[in-house]
Amino acid sequence: MDALRRPAIRLIGAALLSWVLAACAWELGARLAVALIRGFGLQDSLRFVVLKPEAPFFLAAGALLWVWRPSKAWPLFFVLASLPIAARAWLDPHARAIRETGRFSLSPSSVLRDCRGGRCVDERINSLGFRGPLLPRGHAPGTRRVLLFGDSYAHGSGVEEGGTLASALARRGDWEVGSFAVPGLNFMSFCRMAASAVPEYRPDFIVIGFSPEDAVSSDYWERFDAYGPFLWSLAKRFEGEAAAIEARDRSRSRPDFNEPLGKLLRLAGLHGFKPLIFCYNGSNPPLRLAQGRGRLSLLHAPDEWYFRPGLAIPNDGHPTAQANELFAERIAAALLR
Repeated sequence: MDALRRPAIRLIGAALLSWVLAACAWELGARLAVALIRGFGLQDSLRFVVLKPEAPFFLAAGALLWVWRPSKAWPLFFVLASLPIAARAWLDPHARAIRETGRFSLSPSSVLRDCRGGRCVDERINSLGFRGPLLPRGHAPGTRRVLLFGDSYAHGSGVEEGGTLASALARRGDWEVGSFAVPGLNFMSFCRMAASAVPEYRPDFIVIGFSPEDAVSSDYWERFDAYGPFLWSLAKRFEGEAAAIEARDRSRSRPDFNEPLGKLLRLAGLHGFKPLIFCYNGSNPPLRLAQGRGRLSLLHAPDEWYFRPGLAIPNDGHPTAQANELFAERIAAALLR
């Protein structure tokens, strides 16, 4: 029995150690690739790649395989353990949807659980990767259409479906409203998203919700382009860490709003829609840069709305359903002027 037990133990040990080695190697390799692409300094790279729980497990598993040599089959086990990791990244439906549509979105036909202010909300994402009902491509004569772009504020993070800005705006006018808002995008991506969606959905109005966090030069869409679909799928889990490192370096966060604003105005002239930027904070750069730019309308939320009772999610700051009703009333009045 011992003659059979020992080889079995060594084989199982080799398989387990190879699995640990493969899982940690993919994680650390993806982190290293992100650090190199983002141009992190040495100190940030060490914190981002080396000072992680996976690093000691990687070293320990590798050392045990080297010293113990439990089985000559361990490289095969390593490859077998790597296959599902690589396949999951390669076949990621979220990345495939972004590739196929050329438009950044959330994972299509999914449910996101968003917990803020002590309560959780299940956000249903439609088949295009956005929140809210689907709009048909194009629209019938005599009907009006509004497309909404923005980040988590416009998306409605933390509020029920009926309390989002898009839902509130749909109740304020004789029009259909479609949301293309995605948490984590910046102002440049809002304009880029508009350029993608406008020819297809032919709106009469577009509304861009701009929050203070949108004045950055890097966002999820830019990183998707920089990494490629495969690495982006591997890096999604820790992308927030990379964004936090970049946010500390203010030299990385000085975007030029003139180019996207110019493209937005040219798009409006070509397709005949009325663009409106709704600023959640009146001191934001687009508000200053867009002054006097032709068809572009500007609107900002009430001063310090986030300090008013019931308008901001507690300990979070995102708008509540009550705040979205207030914003929608202002936006609808501005569009109809």
